[in-house]
Amino acid sequence: MGLKSLVINVKNQTTKLIDSDAANISFQNSLTVFRGQSFFTSSFTIKNKHGHFILCLDKHYERFLRSYHRLFERSEFPLTYKQFKYYIDDVLNANMNAKYENLHCVISCIAGKPQSQQFLSGEYSNGFGGDLEEIVVIVNPFKPKPDWCYKRGLNILTMPYQRPFATAKPAHYLGGVQGQHMLDALNIAALLIKENQTISIEQALTESYRSYQSLPIYDQYAFRRLCHDCRLVNTPEALNHVIKRYPENILKLPLFESLSFRSCQQLESLYNDNFKQLWHEVIFVSEETNPFLYEGSTFSLMGIDQNDSCVFIPLEGNTTKAEDLNTGYVLESTSIALLQEVAKQNEIPYKIASIRYNDVRSLKALYCISTTRMSLHDQHYQLQPCVSFDNQSLQIKPSKTYENLMKGVKAFMDTYSYNVKLDTPYLRYQKSALEIS
Repeated sequence: MGLKSLVINVKNQTTKLIDSDAANISFQNSLTVFRGQSFFTSSFTIKNKHGHFILCLDKHYERFLRSYHRLFERSEFPLTYKQFKYYIDDVLNANMNAKYENLHCVISCIAGKPQSQQFLSGEYSNGFGGDLEEIVVIVNPFKPKPDWCYKRGLNILTMPYQRPFATAKPAHYLGGVQGQHMLDALNIAALLIKENQTISIEQALTESYRSYQSLPIYDQYAFRRLCHDCRLVNTPEALNHVIKRYPENILKLPLFESLSFRSCQQLESLYNDNFKQLWHEVIFVSEETNPFLYEGSTFSLMGIDQNDSCVFIPLEGNTTKAEDLNTGYVLESTSIALLQEVAKQNEIPYKIASIRYNDVRSLKALYCISTTRMSLHDQHYQLQPCVSFDNQSLQIKPSKTYENLMKGVKAFMDTYSYNVKLDTPYLRYQKSALEIS
């Protein structure tokens, strides 16, 4: 039997169970499809002696309220926590006999049609306005990241970028799209350099990074496009056609001067063979001389300092610029909230403090934190460390705090139920918002 997902019509409070493979979004919901006004949360399920749960459900509900207030500027989310929990229980019961130990749940709030005004001579709409139409709970198997992510660590590049609506979780990630273009281009360039110069992949990555950073912004754009085009070349004629599109100053870079069809042909296999050593992720930083670290394209950050304390980035104030509703803000991570709760319960030292660019190399470790970046198997919990940062090596030192934190995570999951409340400061003005009937 396949996994089941749940569609909730928020207008009339009706529900429909569907096969997870059949989940889709109607083009009629143009605020979602064309305007990007929808938002979502991502979690996984756990089973223990108390039952079957979505982990940290109260924090996910708090995220929905915060996102709704920010993206729709209205106060009353269409589902109470009691209704939300009821529907989650419904879909989990439908998947009770699933063979998977953990399930990945993406809960998406779908905005519907824009508002419009009717007149005798026609209808006027500017394409905006409107409200939520559906909440879709999409259930799939939880796909763990490979072991090397935890044992070896990830290679990171930084990119100046402040997410719009930073306190919400919209379903569009244009910063991540832009960051991936940079990662792919620099990785392709490094592979081309390695093949043409017969040097190590580490040396090739350094050369790729230096070459790219030396270019003006417009030339960096051409550099990236040329790298992407090389990956798609399938004939010598196609390569000649690609080369004709680019200015001479780009083609004269040592990287591209010796470009050949043979090297382009090998890119895909080289990418796979060397992937563990390539650049993997982008971290967004502020545009300052000594930038503030914000968050990754799909993850949050936690450091461990030289005093063996966990360092969690504050949700606001990561800037030296004038205060506004977005600059210096980061999304509140449900996984970070879990780690903070574990630290509190187990008296593990931690602090909430900004991390600046120049602070990173002095940390004992820097970790990428998200629902899909936590090892969940073999009764041993791990986080993904960063092993390099803008082409500089990072240390991953032994830490008693890290060991105790992971033991605390296991104990938390072994005993979790919806009666376990995390800190939900955004809901404090609604004293009964999270009561379980």
